[in-house]
Amino acid sequence: MTKQKVKANNSKNNKSAQADREDDYESDLEGDMTSTLLKLVMKFTEVLTANSELNNQIKDLKDKNRNLLQRIEALENKTGEWTPQTHTHTASVSDITALANTVAEEMQARKDKELNLVIYGIQESAATTDEEMETDDKNSVCDVLNSLQVPTMNVTNVFRMGRKLSSHGHVH
Repeated sequence: MTKQKVKANNSKNNKSAQADREDDYESDLEGDMTSTLLKLVMKFTEVLTANSELNNQIKDLKDKNRNLLQRIEALENKTGEWTPQTHTHTASVSDITALANTVAEEMQARKDKELNLVIYGIQESAATTDEEMETDDKNSVCDVLNSLQVPTMNVTNVFRMGRKLSSHGHVH
């Protein structure tokens, strides 16, 4: 082969290789653009879905708000109907005084009992005298309170409720 033919072949090969590289580059570029476009479409779809969900939530909140406003209006209308003339009650001074005394007694009874504590299931003392049993019961209550990290210096009175059990667990 002559030098000119070799140069021509080399030139054709170089142009062919360059054309192949350009085709590969264009193909890669098209693939990248297609991939990017698909990602954008997917992201857009996610945004549309989230927007739809938010619109549904807004609609639900508007419905709830409308219902609450209707309920408030209905309650306002009901309370608007009440007047002292339509709701009268007569009571004697002695009735009111008796009621006030009953309420005061109940409040005092609650205050007297506000620090009471009932503990169920504490083992009964095996002591034989009332004084020893009372001491054992107070010690048992203090042990329970100490295990709960409750100060026991304010324990003033301990007593058992119910009937005494025999040593076999039967009621006397």
